[in-house]
This record gives sequence, structure tokens and C-alpha cells, in this order.
Amino acid sequence: MDVEKAPFLSAAERVGISPDAADALWATLAGAAVIGTSVPASSGAQPAAAQPAAGGFSVANVAYYFGGFIVIGAMTFFMTLGWQNAGGPFIFFVSLLYAAILGGLGWFLYRREGSRTPGGILVTAAVCMVPLAIYGFQDWHHLWLDGDPGTYSRFYVLIHGSWMWMEIGTIVASLAALWFVRFPLLTLPIAFALWFLSMDVTSAIFGKHDDAGQIERLALIFGLAMLAISIWLDRSGHRAYAFWTYAYGTLTLFGGLAILWNGEPGEALFAVICLIAGLASIVLQRRVLIVFAALGIAAYLGHLAWDVFNNSILFPFALTIVGLAIVGAGIMYQRKEAAIRTALLSLLPEA
Repeated sequence: MDVEKAPFLSAAERVGISPDAADALWATLAGAAVIGTSVPASSGAQPAAAQPAAGGFSVANVAYYFGGFIVIGAMTFFMTLGWQNAGGPFIFFVSLLYAAILGGLGWFLYRREGSRTPGGILVTAAVCMVPLAIYGFQDWHHLWLDGDPGTYSRFYVLIHGSWMWMEIGTIVASLAALWFVRFPLLTLPIAFALWFLSMDVTSAIFGKHDDAGQIERLALIFGLAMLAISIWLDRSGHRAYAFWTYAYGTLTLFGGLAILWNGEPGEALFAVICLIAGLASIVLQRRVLIVFAALGIAAYLGHLAWDVFNNSILFPFALTIVGLAIVGAGIMYQRKEAAIRTALLSLLPEA
């Protein structure tokens, strides 16, 4: 089972198990499942061999994902101009052929015991061919929503309304693949396409000149929506499927905030939101939130050092004290982690 320590200790406290007993139980379970030591003889359980968890960090899984992402990158981000010069029909039909081969091989492997991970990765690679195929079809028939956006390689650097069908098609294809292949990596193209769609739909609606920050405002809406979907996936028992929506939802939200709130007091408010995200990471048990929160706070401290207190002698000393205080708070939190998390959860409605 995919269980983390903080929720385990919190649940133990709610059912009346003392913190010491809960810690001992966690150590025993972790030792049996990960380290390879046996559980106490009184439990009647047999010693457990040290085996990597399914889908865990092993040489085979690293090879699966590394090779799979090379395939995805070769046919997407690293696409050369040679394909562009071959024309839209070539791009369209070869993309479909690639998708069919990768998808068929992935489906075959996914249905075989012991090869679900490489199968799911290849199905994901097949889905990642969808935007290229749609681009080839549009280029072939000149079906652009907002004018010709240029070469396919510009899809990753240019905000343009004509990319929208590629992104919508990727989302639909990913959802269809998820219906048959329950593999969490398939949420990656969904989250990626939603991130790009949040920018390109603004370009299609408001035009290419974004003088009023429409892209940033829509990014906030998309980011919050993706985080809401992520929390729903967590609560509905599909935690593994929420990783990429959390990642891109947080990226979209924080990116929009960082650009939109450039200058005081917006940057101070941005730092406060980062602190709130740090607390949310404790409640939701999602490390991506604390990573972005730390990056945001580091950026704000840099702004204070280089812009606000540029000529101050005392600022580095004050910042050192703040840093040491945070380290001390971390030590105190580690000792009372379950109690603090339970207290935070008690402030929220039961729903």
C-alpha cells in the first residue's frame, strides 16, 4: 500500500494508539517491507525479503522511463525541420503510424504480467503523437484557427490560438487511453496540454498583444482548477493519478502570480501565498507544493536583498537568524508532526 508516515501516525492517534506505539508500529512495518528485517516472532509473521515495490525506483524502471521519455522527446520537443520540409501529409500519416505501432506494442505489453510499466509508457508515447498528427492535418489542409503559427517546433515556445485543436485533441486522446489503460503517466500529456491551452486560448480570445495580463489571470484560473482536480483525485482514492496535475497546476498558478504581481505590495502577497502553500503541503502530503513555495519565498528574499535592502549591512545577519529559526521550527515540527497535522486538519470542514 502507498502509505506515508504522517497520515499513518495521524490515523493511529485518531483511533487511540499512543504516538510511541504508532512510531514503533511504523518502524516495524517499514523494516519488514523495505529494509528486509523480520517482524517480531510474536506476530506470527514470516521474515519479509527486501523486494522493490512495484513501479518503484529500480534499474528496470529507470530504463523504462528513460527510454520512454527519449521516444516521446524525439517525436515532440526534438522534432527537426526535416519533417517540416516533408509537408503536412507526411507528418500526419507517419505520426498516425508511429502512434499505432507504439500504442499496439504498449497495449500488448500492458496486458502481460510483469510488463505493465513499459506498456503504459509506450501507450503514453503513442498519445504524445496526437498533437503532431493534428498539426500535420492542419498544415495539410490549412485549417488554422488564428492564422498559420509556423513550424511545429514553435508549439513549445510560441503562444498562439491556432495550437488549441492540438491541445484539445491531446486531452481527449489521453482520457480515451486512460479508459483502457489505467496508468498514471497518462495524466502527464493531459496536464501539459491544459497548461498550454490556458495560454493559447487567451491568445485566441484577446489577440496576440497581452497588455492587460489576460494570460496571467487565466493562468490563475486554470492553475486553481487543476489543483482542485488534483485534490479530488486524492480524495477519491486515485492519488497516483494526481501527480502531474498537481505539478502543472502549481506551475501554472505560481507562474501567473509571479508575473502578474511584479512589484510591491504584490510580491509580498505572493510570499504570503507561498507560505500558505507550504502549510497546504503538510495537509495534502504533496511535496510539489512545498518545492514551489520554497522557490517563491527564495525569489522574494532575493527581491528584498537586491532591491529593497540593497545597501543594508544588517540584512544578511537578520536573514541568517530567520533561516536558523526556520531550521529550529523544522526540528520542533518533526517531533510533533502528527499532532500538528491533526491540528491543521481539525481547522478544516470534514468534507
